[in-house]
Amino acid sequence: MSALHIALYANSILLAIILLLQPIWRDIKQGVAYTLGNFDERRDEGTFARRLDMVCRNQIEALGLLIPISVLALSFDMEGQVATYASYVHIVSRFLYVIVSLAGVPVARSLFWTMSYATWGVIAWSIFAQVS
Repeated sequence: MSALHIALYANSILLAIILLLQPIWRDIKQGVAYTLGNFDERRDEGTFARRLDMVCRNQIEALGLLIPISVLALSFDMEGQVATYASYVHIVSRFLYVIVSLAGVPVARSLFWTMSYATWGVIAWSIFAQVS
């Protein structure tokens, strides 16, 4: 299994964990009746819930960018190259981004977000370098 495959799986699992945390946190803060309700009267679920929502939306965006660039890189059989190392950096930076975002550490959050997004540029650069 290539590093790009692992990055895709890891990001998908990370999104699943975040999606599962949302109703669990809602149960803790508001109760099961609210969680099972239709949210007609939306309540403030707190800072952590807002962070979870932000991280969830960002993770969906991240997968939306990672999937096409990974498919392109895999189609050029780029194992063992710069894309592999960028994939590992991406995995680590995404997990760290989620952790520090949920903990509320603003500067570290931005740093890890930037690192994870920069890896797509590195992967794209390595694809174009191989093609040309």
